Amino acid sequence: QAQFQPVAAVAVLEPAVAEAAGLETEPEVIRLIAELSRAYGNAQDPRALAFAERALAAAEPLELMPVIAEALINRALALGYAGRLHEPMAILRGVLALAEAHGLIDSQLRALNNLAAGLGNEDLRAGLEVSRTGVEVAQRRGDRGWMLQFLAGVCGFATFVGEWDEGSRVLADIEGAELPASVAVQLTMSAPTRRRN
Repeated sequence: QAQFQPVAAVAVLEPAVAEAAGLETEPEVIRLIAELSRAYGNAQDPRALAFAERALAAAEPLELMPVIAEALINRALALGYAGRLHEPMAILRGVLALAEAHGLIDSQLRALNNLAAGLGNEDLRAGLEVSRTGVEVAQRRGDRGWMLQFLAGVCGFATFVGEWDEGSRVLADIEGAELPASVAVQLTMSAPTRRRN
C-alpha cells in the first residue's frame, strides 16, 4: 500500500474538482470529490466533512457503492481527527458490512485499518481481533503492504494484551523482510497511536 501524501493530493485534487464544477452527477467527478475529502481528512483540514457529504449526496442516487464506502470512511476519519470517538467507530463498522456485501476489498482493508486504530484507544483485545482479520483479508488478496501493516498491528496489540507468543511469532515471521518505513515505525510504536488513513 503506497504512503498517502495528503498535502500533495490536495494540491492536485482541488483544481481538478474546481474545474469539474457543475458536473457533479458524473461518477468520475464524484470520485474526485470523495478523494479530495480523504486528502483533507488526512491533512486534518475541517473541509473534509463537507466534501465527504458532497460525495455521499451525489453518489447515493447513482448507487456508486465504492464511492459511498470511501466517503463514509473519509467522514469517520475527519470526525476522529476532530476528537469525536464513538461516531467514527459506528461508521467504520457499517462500512465493513457494506464493503463485505459488495466485495469492496480496498474499502474493507481501509476500514479495518482505521477501526483498529480507533480501537487502540478503547479496546485493545478488539483491536487485536480486527488486525487479525486485516491480515487474513490482505493475505487472500495478496496485498503485501496491507498484510505487513496489519501484522505490525497484531504485534503491537498482542504485546499490549499480554499475548507474548503471538507477538514474538509475528516479529519472527517478518524478521528480515524489507519493510515499508511506515510499518517499521509502527513496530516501534504503541497500538493506541496507530496511523489512520
